[in-house]
Parts: sequence; structure tokens; C-alpha cells
Amino acid sequence: NLAGNTGAVQQWEYSVYKGTTWVPITNSTTGQSYSGLTATTWYRALVKSGTCSAAYSNVVTITVYPTPSASLSTSSTAICQGSTVTLTSTTSNVVATVTTYQITSTGATVGTVYASSTTAPTPQTVTPAVGTTNYILTVTTAPCAPVTSTVTVVTSPTTVPGTITGAPAVPSTQCSPASGTLTLAGNTGAVQQWEYSVDNGSSWVPITNTTTGQSYSGLTATTWYRALVKSGTCSAAYSNIVTITVYPTPSASISSSSTAICQGSTVTLTSTVSSVVAGVTTYQITSTGATVATVYASSTTAPSPQTLTPAVGTTNYILTVTTAPCAPVTSPVTVVTSQTTVPGTLSPAASSVCATGNSGTITLSGNTGNVLQWEYSVDGGGTWTV
Repeated sequence: NLAGNTGAVQQWEYSVYKGTTWVPITNSTTGQSYSGLTATTWYRALVKSGTCSAAYSNVVTITVYPTPSASLSTSSTAICQGSTVTLTSTTSNVVATVTTYQITSTGATVGTVYASSTTAPTPQTVTPAVGTTNYILTVTTAPCAPVTSTVTVVTSPTTVPGTITGAPAVPSTQCSPASGTLTLAGNTGAVQQWEYSVDNGSSWVPITNTTTGQSYSGLTATTWYRALVKSGTCSAAYSNIVTITVYPTPSASISSSSTAICQGSTVTLTSTVSSVVAGVTTYQITSTGATVATVYASSTTAPSPQTLTPAVGTTNYILTVTTAPCAPVTSPVTVVTSQTTVPGTLSPAASSVCATGNSGTITLSGNTGNVLQWEYSVDGGGTWTV
């Protein structure tokens, strides 16, 4: 508005060239509106009183600032704990010494990355905390409303592979076929897969399983297990390795050189075994019945052939082969030992009878063993007839 003038307004004028050139506005009132200005503009009014010379009012300046544009980018939006990112600011339509710049952060990392300044920020290298951090670039050219640009960085905690436990407890020693359940605990990050090995870890076979539990069954050989864990973009790491030791059930057989002998004779016991584990499997030979004894004391060394003299009667020899925790396997053989033959005594020792009529009974007594047959001789024992 024009005020304090003497004379009538002849016209208004504006300039966008700092008053170097002026453009007339057809308006003879004391008020001049403006709108939609996109550049700084100068205004003045031309006043004339009657026949007096015209004169210009003061010049007023409408300084127009553009709305700035702003963009914030990061070298990475997903990182591992302890890693850094570089924030790069890109701006335009700014006004030197007027526009201010500021970078702040919210979320997992709260703070001021770049304090408010009229100097545009250089790339900023930061270490975000674990979690989700929002970095915000605010560009302000007052009185324009602030313009913001946000970038989000997700920081994953460092991978912790955790520890495998089991039921039965690991390391576990079982008899074939083995079964049980393994559980991973204390891990930071997701299970990528489980793996197993049957060659003491020289090579591993992946198992498609991303849970913290891994069951096994029907194992017939010693097997090693481990889990691969990865937290976000952090490096993957393996858990501890657990061993399921699997022992086969042994087979055992004992044989005797003879199963029926005479008193004082010997027999040789021979043991035959298979599916045994060196240094683990134990062997023992015992006897019951007529002969009660430990023939071969429990040992992890397989017994050589054992030669022995059984007592009179029936003796059971038992080979016991044990690969703990498998149940013992036994094999028996029976030897019957007969008492030494004692022929006994006939009575009466001698008798005289009449040739034309005789009869009688001869009795055997004091014998050990069964009577196989009776024999007689009529030539003084030269020949015998059954």
C-alpha cells in the first residue's frame, strides 16, 4: 500500500532486474497486490499532483526464495553390528548463506549427525546401533517450510551360533540304530541349515531345516552334527559339533572240539565274533553246571582258543560279548563229561555144577558205567561168545 502521498497515483511499476528496467502496471490506486512470484521483485509507484512534476515513491523489495529440494542416501541400508555407513546429501534450489542443513537420527540411534549450518554437509560416516535407525536430512530456506529426506538403515546384531544340546545328552553313545533329538540354544540369528558328517567332519551334508531342533533316527554309523546360523547381513557361523557315536550289536559264537568226553580228557573252546569295536567290546567265557568257573576273564582282547578239562557231568560254557551300551550277546556250548569206566565184579567168582542139570545167576556189582553186553567162553577164555 502507498501512504503519505500528495497527488494521484499514475501507475505502479515492477522490476525483476534490481531496478535496471521497469515494467508499468496499469493501476492508479494506492494498493498493489502480487501473487505467484518466483523471483525477487522490486515495486514502486509514480505519483503526480496536478500540474506538478511526477515523482516516484520509495522502492520496496519482495525477496523470493525457491523451495529447496533434498535427498539423503546411504552406502548401505542393511549392515552388521559394528559396521559403518556413509550418508550423502544432495540438494538443489538452495540459497547461499540462507539455506540451513541438518542431519539427525531417530530409532535405534538417536542424535545429531550434522548440526544445523548454512554449509552443506559433506558425506558423513556413521556407525549405527543395532536395530532400525532413521537418518533425516532437513533443508530449510526460511520462510519456506523445511524439506526433509529420510533414509533407513537396519543393523543386525553380530551372529552368535549358539550351542547344541541333545536328548539323550550329547556327546551320545548309542547302540545301532540310534535315535534322539538335538536342540540349538543361545544363538543370535536364524538357522540357515543343519549339516551332518559320517567321516569325522571331513565332508558335510546339508539338511533342509531352519528350525532350532533336529531329530535323528535309524543311525547305524557314528554321525556328527552342526548348525549354520546367520544374523541379518552378518557373516554366518557354525555352532559346536556334537557326536552321536553308534556301535553295532556284536555277534558271537563259541564251539567246542568235543561235546562228549571221558573223565580227565580236555576240550578246546573256540570263540568267533564279528561287528565288534576295538578297545570297547569286552569278551568273557564262564562255565556253569558241573564246572563253575571263569574260563576267560572280561577283557577287551578277544579270547584265543581255550583248552580245559571239564569236571564229570554236564558243563555249560558261555561266551559273553558286550559292546556297551548295546545289550550283551551270549553263545553257549555244552560238554558232557563221563566218569571213567569201572567194570565191577561178578559173583559168584566160580561155581561147580552137574552137566546134566544146572542153573543159576551171576551178578555184576561195583561197576561204573552201563552194561553193554554179556559174553561167555568154553575154552578157558580163549574165545568169547556174546
